[in-house]
Amino acid sequence: MPTTTTNFKVIAVLHNALMAVLVGAIIFVVINRAKPIVKRSQSEFLVLMIVGGIMICVSALLYAGQPSRFLCAARPVFISVGFTLVFGSLVVKSLRVYRVFMKSALKRVTVTELMMLKVFGIFAGVDALILVVWFAADFPHLTVALEHNRQLGGEADHMTCKSSSFIFTAALMFWKAIVLFAGIYLSFLVRNVSADFQESIWIFASSVVVLVACLVVLPLAYFVELPASVFYVFSLRRCCLYQRRV
Repeated sequence: MPTTTTNFKVIAVLHNALMAVLVGAIIFVVINRAKPIVKRSQSEFLVLMIVGGIMICVSALLYAGQPSRFLCAARPVFISVGFTLVFGSLVVKSLRVYRVFMKSALKRVTVTELMMLKVFGIFAGVDALILVVWFAADFPHLTVALEHNRQLGGEADHMTCKSSSFIFTAALMFWKAIVLFAGIYLSFLVRNVSADFQESIWIFASSVVVLVACLVVLPLAYFVELPASVFYVFSLRRCCLYQRRV
């Protein structure tokens, strides 16, 4: 989508407003990190989740304008890392609740923040490995094709970022699916724990939105020519979900 269009300008304003709200949420969490309700929610991972929401919003804006070498790399990085920050944090938080409340019948179980960060580091490390190998082996490059544009009523250059193989995109999607379903499974296991310590409702709500996007939006994006504004609407919906989570 060209950055000069009215649609982009309106949606950019909405995205920036959402990001401002999320930045305010980070400030709120940091200021109130010693309060019991924030402490129980593990403030460090709350901040990571909010940062992930900001990165998802930024990724939507990066998909506008003329593609460049920087944008071809930044787009998958921002959306992939943003997803992992949000859902990886939820999974780690739920894993801690499971180990403390569901595995402590015979002995006392202590799960430190360092242990949680190590698990989260594994999630982030897999992301980094896939992205590094992708960019080293098959860096997405700018492709220009002459296509008919119904809005302009004639031929126009269609510029996209493409790799020669779909395998690395598929690897990222497969890894995200593992993280997503791990979160769903853990949320089911801790569903009876006190609401002060578990994230079942939010994991389920977030997962439903992501599953709808994967099952409906992605096939449409790959097999049907959709207006750019449709993509932005779904991107904005994701940002709204992350704002609601906070």
